Amino acid sequence: MVYVIGDVKHSGGFVLGEHQSISILQALSLAEGLTQLLTHGMPGFLRLQHDADQRQELAVDVKGVLAGKNQT
Repeated sequence: MVYVIGDVKHSGGFVLGEHQSISILQALSLAEGLTQLLTHGMPGFLRLQHDADQRQELAVDVKGVLAGKNQT
């Protein structure tokens, strides 16, 4: 399960296969993209840690990812 929250068109949890992983761009695509050009803050991504039943929150520089500067 991956959760996409923040300035996206459809925030929420998206079910993944047991061993499936996706990129930030794929997660944004599941969330139907950004609502607007990010002017403040970064969207948050929550994912389950592999060895625990805890979620890990990630802040991602989406502008950098979309510009091809960051690979996440």
